[in-house]
Amino acid sequence: MKLNTGKDTLDLGFPVPEAGVSNMQIMDVDYSENEETGALNLKLKMVILENVEGPADNVNMQPMYNINLVDGEGKPNAFGEKTICSLLTVCDLADAFEKKFPDDTAFTDEKFISALQMKLPKNVVQFKHDQGEFNNKPSMEWLQLSRVAKNKAAGKKAAAKKENTKPAEDAVADDDDW
Repeated sequence: MKLNTGKDTLDLGFPVPEAGVSNMQIMDVDYSENEETGALNLKLKMVILENVEGPADNVNMQPMYNINLVDGEGKPNAFGEKTICSLLTVCDLADAFEKKFPDDTAFTDEKFISALQMKLPKNVVQFKHDQGEFNNKPSMEWLQLSRVAKNKAAGKKAAAKKENTKPAEDAVADDDDW
């Protein structure tokens, strides 16, 4: 699968109470269809782990972000696909996904969605959030994600290989080492 990963940051626009810089972990990825419109969406559930700069009140907040993959008319959403590409890049997963999936894989392919649901949770990203203009809309909360840490499970695997030991069971999300 060829992913257009031109950026190594991801800009998202959704409410976060206080401006600052924090580290956030992806907790879960849900896939759903809007029964009224037929739109297909991913919902990222996240938790703020720590503040780097800004108010401590943000810690433990659990923001969510919806990514529209297919609009109500059945057309793929280019912005949703770009968002997934950037998210995979920020989480250092883009190369693995490109190797795993053929170029003609749809972003709504069941195996692709399952891989997102398996590989994105537990990734930690750093985000800067503020209020101001976003996509030509004044007074909108916005968020920019960037790399902060490798997947903790991958780090445990690497450490176990270095020590020539077997990684802990919870460090291996699946049998596939991609």
